Amino acid sequence: MSAYLTSPDTVGLVACLIKNQPAVTNCGESYHFLEKLSQQDIEEIVDKVLDLNLESLKTAYPERPATVEEWEIEPREVYVAKAVTFANSNLPMKYKKEVLVKTLQCYLYQSCEIDKPFKNELYKAISNKLSNLALDIVSDTEAYKNASWGI
Repeated sequence: MSAYLTSPDTVGLVACLIKNQPAVTNCGESYHFLEKLSQQDIEEIVDKVLDLNLESLKTAYPERPATVEEWEIEPREVYVAKAVTFANSNLPMKYKKEVLVKTLQCYLYQSCEIDKPFKNELYKAISNKLSNLALDIVSDTEAYKNASWGI
């Protein structure tokens, strides 16, 4: 499967979820990076999310320019404006958790070509959000509720 630039809606949704993610995980791990992000304008977060995807494309396809214009045939400003509009709407929070999980999986897959993705704070934060959402889904199932704590 080839890598591609994710849609403005995907980038907007990822930015929205990251902006609203707590800066401390369930295990007490602190993401100082997230504390700074949560204080930033959503457009700055969209830019970071978009740049991570573009960096991955640059690594996967060094012969192609890693620009929005190359991949989407629209100016970066238009792409970012669409992503920001989506992030600021109530739409991201209206999706079921399963859709959010799959969207985050898609985004991470399209952005994993960077050097050492799990050392990248943004990539780790998005992965953490994915894990938390997936655990929320699983922990709501009867099979999980009926499972013993330990074997």
